[in-house]
Amino acid sequence: MSFITDVNPYAKTIQVSRDTDPNATGGIVNPFTNVSTVIVDQDNLPLPNATIIVVEDHSKHSTSNDNGQVSLEQVDRNHSVQINFAGAEIILKVSELPAQVVFTDEMLTHQLDTVYINGKPKSKTNWFAISVIGVCLTGVVYTVAKAMNEEKAQPIHL
Repeated sequence: MSFITDVNPYAKTIQVSRDTDPNATGGIVNPFTNVSTVIVDQDNLPLPNATIIVVEDHSKHSTSNDNGQVSLEQVDRNHSVQINFAGAEIILKVSELPAQVVFTDEMLTHQLDTVYINGKPKSKTNWFAISVIGVCLTGVVYTVAKAMNEEKAQPIHL
C-alpha cells in the first residue's frame, strides 16, 4: 500500500533538483537528480534508520540519520523509490518525492502483527563423552612421556 504525504510547508529547498544539463543542446533536462527528504512519524518526530532504495536500481540506497534525513545522488527522475520503516513501506516516483515523508501510527502498527525471533538452539553437552576423551588423552600423554624417559635411561651401545 502506498501513501503520498503532505509536503513540509516550512521546507526552504526543493528536494528534487530541476537542473538542466549545460552540455546538452537545447537545454534538455538532465534525467538524473539528487533527492533528499525527511522521514518522520505522525507527530513530526524524525525516524532514524528508515531505508530508501531505488526500485529499479538496488545499488542506490541509503538509511536515514538521527534527524530522519536521507538522500540519494544521481537518481533517474523516471524511477521510483521505496521507503521502509519498521515493516511499513511507501513507494513514490522520484519526481514526486515530497520534502517530508510521514509514517502514521496506523501504517506502523498494522505491519507488526507477527514477530519472528530466531535464536541459537541450546546445545546439550555430553559431559561423559568429554570426560572419557580427556582420560584417554591423559593416558596417551603419560605413556609417551614414560617411553621417552625410559629411552633416555638406556645406555647407547656402538
